[in-house]
Amino acid sequence: MSENIVRKTLITTGALVGACVVFVGTLTGISLGVASHAVGGSADGGAASPAAVAPTPASPASKPADGKLPRGTKPPTAT
Repeated sequence: MSENIVRKTLITTGALVGACVVFVGTLTGISLGVASHAVGGSADGGAASPAAVAPTPASPASKPADGKLPRGTKPPTAT
């Protein structure tokens, strides 16, 4: 009799733990999908595309003392 109760308890516990794993895993997958879509994440988990990254303006400290920009660079434009 006692062995039967222990067996049923273990089976029930295993079923409940398995159901929780499936339920929480599903919620996690849905939330990750929604969050990555909301922030514009890529489907492959890679870095954001270069067009999505805003350029940072050059600080005054990065210019040479004579005020000339290095060859091939453009002066920053006002946005």
